[in-house]
Amino acid sequence: MKKQSILRLACIGGGINLLWLTPLKLFNLLPNSPTLIFLLIFINSALNVFFVIMRTISIHSMVVDVADEQELESWQRQEGVMFAGAFFAGKLMIGFGYLFGGPFLDAIGLESGMLPGEAPTTTMWGLGLALGPGLGTAMLLCAFLAYRLNLSQNRFLETQATLKKKGTNLPNK
Repeated sequence: MKKQSILRLACIGGGINLLWLTPLKLFNLLPNSPTLIFLLIFINSALNVFFVIMRTISIHSMVVDVADEQELESWQRQEGVMFAGAFFAGKLMIGFGYLFGGPFLDAIGLESGMLPGEAPTTTMWGLGLALGPGLGTAMLLCAFLAYRLNLSQNRFLETQATLKKKGTNLPNK
């Protein structure tokens, strides 16, 4: 599969995966069996990890392709800077998560020290909407943006051939 296709699949799959378990809980459609609930949570979590790994690998692979194209245009090899930028963006998003997460939890009424089962229904719905459709929509937006990428196999091969012709010191890929 093409890298962009893997990224799109991972974004769409991750988005869809966020949309099934939380609504089952919110609408009281989960089975009464703790074993079955554990199995559903395990499947949901395993799919989430699978899609995160797919996204991470495809994105990092595409960063290398972008570094090749950047070298073709500028004759400077800067994938270190590009990977640093990608990791910084990830860390920045984690930081924004904490920055917005606390006030969000306050706004929906989740209080510190609240025990399982004590949260009001409105709080549970606020969490459920954020963790289900909220994050699912964000993942589908990522899939939409992934469709704008133009890193085809032909373009990759043309870039590699041009770099080799011009005498770059790139290793064979």
